[in-house]
Amino acid sequence: MSDSVELRVFEPPTRAELCRYRASRPVLPGGQDYFASVEEVEGHALFRSLLEIPGVDGVGVEHDQVVLVRKDRARPWPPIVEAGRQAILAWFAAGLAPELPTIEEGDEAAEALLREKVQRVIDEVVNPGVAAHSGEVTLQEVRGSRVFVTLGGGCQGCGASAITVRHGLTTAIQKVAPEVTEIVDVTDHAAGQSPWYRGEAGESALPSP
Repeated sequence: MSDSVELRVFEPPTRAELCRYRASRPVLPGGQDYFASVEEVEGHALFRSLLEIPGVDGVGVEHDQVVLVRKDRARPWPPIVEAGRQAILAWFAAGLAPELPTIEEGDEAAEALLREKVQRVIDEVVNPGVAAHSGEVTLQEVRGSRVFVTLGGGCQGCGASAITVRHGLTTAIQKVAPEVTEIVDVTDHAAGQSPWYRGEAGESALPSP
């Protein structure tokens, strides 16, 4: 697996206490944690290096997001933010990020377990959210670590559907099932009430690397 990663930095206001980063790959797949001192970190080079940055009083992590806590407002954010960015990118570049589990296509038992996890996320997290816009996401099939979905109701033919899948659905599913490597939208968007999509069905819903 390539260790290249895209890192988005949410620049904090001057008096803010938190700075957030979001990576294109998981930092702590499907998990979350918080560290307030180097002594609390056991064997995790990234969190240790972040806590050693002058001005950082805590580090939080959830799946693909990292949050730095700065309590002393007298310390300017820019050098802290840049040091944090470099530390995260260096950690990925060194190949220290956890290897994500993958499922071989045709492994029926593993695919069935993954399908159950994905279906639960769609039923309990995704569809209650898109229902407010008369939308619905349906799981069509699982092939190895690839998940195929269709978008119905207000999501079919909707110009925002790609964003819905790319951000909301992908984030929700990969938090619970980090072994998912690709989410594919196979909806016939041209048949929707507000057709906008004229590409080929089967376009990946994941962001381009």
